[in-house]
Amino acid sequence: MTSKSRKQENLRQSIGYSALGSLGSQAVSLFSFLILARMLSPHEFGLMTIVMIFTAFASIFIDMGMGSALIHNQASSERHFSTAFWFNFFVALVLSLGLVLAAGWVSGFFGSPDLKSLFMVGAFLLPVTALSLVPLAILQKEQSFKKIAYIEILAALFNVMAALTLAHHGLGVWALMAGLYASVISRVAILWYVVGWRPKLIFCRKSFKDLWGYSQYLLGTSLINYLLTKLDGILVARFVGPSSLGAYNYACQLAYLPANIVGQVFSRVFFAQYSTYKDDLSKIKTIHFKTVRMLASLTFPILLVFSGMSDVFVLAILGPEWKEMGHILSFLCIVFLLDSIGGMNNPLFLSQGRTKSLFRLTLYVRSSLILAMIIGIQFGIDGMMISLLIAKLVNYYPVYREVGKTIGFSVAEFTNNIIPPLLMSVFVAGAVIVAKAFLESAFPELIVLVILSLGAVAIYLVLILSFQKSLMVELYSILMRRHA
Repeated sequence: MTSKSRKQENLRQSIGYSALGSLGSQAVSLFSFLILARMLSPHEFGLMTIVMIFTAFASIFIDMGMGSALIHNQASSERHFSTAFWFNFFVALVLSLGLVLAAGWVSGFFGSPDLKSLFMVGAFLLPVTALSLVPLAILQKEQSFKKIAYIEILAALFNVMAALTLAHHGLGVWALMAGLYASVISRVAILWYVVGWRPKLIFCRKSFKDLWGYSQYLLGTSLINYLLTKLDGILVARFVGPSSLGAYNYACQLAYLPANIVGQVFSRVFFAQYSTYKDDLSKIKTIHFKTVRMLASLTFPILLVFSGMSDVFVLAILGPEWKEMGHILSFLCIVFLLDSIGGMNNPLFLSQGRTKSLFRLTLYVRSSLILAMIIGIQFGIDGMMISLLIAKLVNYYPVYREVGKTIGFSVAEFTNNIIPPLLMSVFVAGAVIVAKAFLESAFPELIVLVILSLGAVAIYLVLILSFQKSLMVELYSILMRRHA
């Protein structure tokens, strides 16, 4: 096998195993939510969401981009790995204590007395999480995506088993907390067993500077991205209440599912591939355009069709207690449409070592979106979602103009690349909406959901095989092909 064919085969296997891990863990999490939603209230989910917002924000400071720096730095040594590990763990301990001390204030800010004890217990997730960061970076650096996939799925299964067991015994929101602990602890234990690496009592200032030079702007980018993705939840909890936050948060998760499942798989794998070809911009451009069109062909129809039948889905699967979520989910599927392919922008900047440019672009875009959310929430959840959609459309041109400068393409070229899957997806979504109007009064919600889903899949397959067959054949080849 030639060097080129080996790289192609490694790429196919990497995407396949990343897809397995992402799809598997997301499927398990979705299954868990659909069952737990029948056992717990939106208010309880909302309380847990507040805890996770703050702990996940603190986790960004724990990693500080060190994991990506270890992967990017071809000369990473034991000193780099151990230095990053002890730095991460020390920061985690400090932040954990800080969250415990802040629990009373957070509880008062959101007007939820029950939140204080939950928040304090959640704070101790941080030092446990810190134990997994370097071992995970080692596996990613080795492109051991098969091992990562199995670890992600197993951790998700431990989460589900713990949460469902305790929810069944009436522990309410504490069942969700127990599930999260089960997931984090099992993930750390399996990673340490699989990787076999152990930190040494080393902290090298030179090694830290090597990593920090790359990670500092990545840290800034991660912070801004996180503030954007979670500020809406904070605003909803503060101005509307934890119950609405529960509905809004899980609507966001469902609407963002295509980006999480498909987009992150490609983003994770192609970061390594783009870094391999980082001096061949023409090659990267070709790969990038094909990848983006594949993503659009997969995520656009899912989001637009789901938008058209989200109210039916919520009533059929979650029940009337979650009815508010249907309207929110429908709108968010449209808001997140471009996000489903936007995840491929970061690997381009990272592969070229342009973390500073990525930070500046992120600062500009995210600041405008944060402003839009703050203005929009004054008019309720609907106002915030409309403001977000307008801001994303306004930012489209400056974002892809800057991304295009990285590897040499224009905004017009990029737009033409995604127009075909967009038009086909709009057509299928329109057909679903029309069919729903006739079916809703004649059949129960579950029957309507099944008919609409099967019909949408059939129509889209006909369109994609008629107009994008070669692209789908290539995607299938990448995902399924193995060594002969």
